[in-house]
Amino acid sequence: MKAVKDPAHRRTRTATPPRSWGGYLILPRGGRVHQVHLTGVLSEDRLRELEASLVATPVAAGSTSFVLLDAGHLIHMPLAVALGLSERERRWRSRGIVAVWVGLSPYLANVLLLATAGEGLPSLPDMTTALDAVEIMAGLPPAVARERLEAWDTMRH
Repeated sequence: MKAVKDPAHRRTRTATPPRSWGGYLILPRGGRVHQVHLTGVLSEDRLRELEASLVATPVAAGSTSFVLLDAGHLIHMPLAVALGLSERERRWRSRGIVAVWVGLSPYLANVLLLATAGEGLPSLPDMTTALDAVEIMAGLPPAVARERLEAWDTMRH
């Protein structure tokens, strides 16, 4: 917490640091692609809400949906949340959903790699690259699509 002088009230009030907030916005990008804008700090509560939203959308058997996790405005992710995300991603993949990080900072990439013992998730540098990649992978089963996305991965290269 940081004390801030409030001239209107001539007293000091407490300012909430920006690290205490976080959220997401899901934007359908046509068909089987969802872009998720992440902001602030990704908490376990937000991750649970995100998962509930994602699994509520049915995926046809044998098809693959892609979730592009846009981390351009994400500032922190606790190790426990990164580990939880990795575990959830396996469940999502079994339901036909492949998660891909987009615009991940080196700091957050290291948090993910630390939490997942080097496994991480596929990561692409920008949304244009991610949309191009998932368009190419659209007809593939989830496990194959994820494997091929790892070849484009910027997290480990």
